Amino acid sequence: AKKALQRRITNVQHSVENTGFLHVFPNKGGILVTMQLDGTKLAFISCHLSAHEGVKHCEERNASIAEILGGVRAGDERFDVTEQFHHLFWMGDMNYRTTYDTVNIPANTKKNIKELNDKSDALVRSMSQKSVSTETAAGEGGRAAAGGS
Repeated sequence: AKKALQRRITNVQHSVENTGFLHVFPNKGGILVTMQLDGTKLAFISCHLSAHEGVKHCEERNASIAEILGGVRAGDERFDVTEQFHHLFWMGDMNYRTTYDTVNIPANTKKNIKELNDKSDALVRSMSQKSVSTETAAGEGGRAAAGGS
């Protein structure tokens, strides 16, 4: 942290959940870092999820998100991290894919890019199908960052 912020940061904790080979190797999984900044509780999860195209791999990524949320612990360890912090930031190499129907791309792509992405984005689809929690993912009225149940 910047020197000006260091004195204002307290209660720093971290936790790791491996989801890679045999759930032991750290090639895939998530790292949680939590802290308080001026009394505001912050949680950051960085992850690296499995790659590749297709429904099976998308389901593996969704399961990994749930496993990461089920495994990382901080604060009151009886509770999921999504219930304890004012803000949760999810980032990393999530490997969700965007697939396009190249035959039916709208003529005015710039105007329709959000609609096209929402229809084509595997993470957005997973959230709309409730395969990944939208409550944690986007917050109230927001757009996805992450989630799991």
